Amino acid sequence: MSPLMRRNLYINQSNKIISNINLTNLIDVIMVVLIVYILIAPLVDQGIEINLPETAPHKITSQDALTITVSQNGTIYLGSSKISIDNLISLLQKKAETGVVVKADKGVAYGTVVDVLDKLNSSGITRVGLATQIKK
Repeated sequence: MSPLMRRNLYINQSNKIISNINLTNLIDVIMVVLIVYILIAPLVDQGIEINLPETAPHKITSQDALTITVSQNGTIYLGSSKISIDNLISLLQKKAETGVVVKADKGVAYGTVVDVLDKLNSSGITRVGLATQIKK
């Protein structure tokens, strides 16, 4: 038996081999990974690249708001799922109590944003916010 194996095995008085596994290092690594995940998860965005217009900062009060994103080419996303503007009403009528944050690229046509806001109004959504970047 090699010295490495002998270190991990303990032979008791009745000549039975007892194998000991030290879980301390494994638990330490898992705790570090968990802490990193907890710190990084809130910083991850939706993943849709848009240029928001700039305004003075305002406090956002609703953490459970739905996000509707309008990309520069006019594509509409609910969260990270691509949807058509016609399906927007049916998807949002079930969630009329929640707030909605609209993120629209500053290069998108004004009419597209107005269409989205009109669909939100038709869905019965009254709490709507427009996302912007902080002026520098």
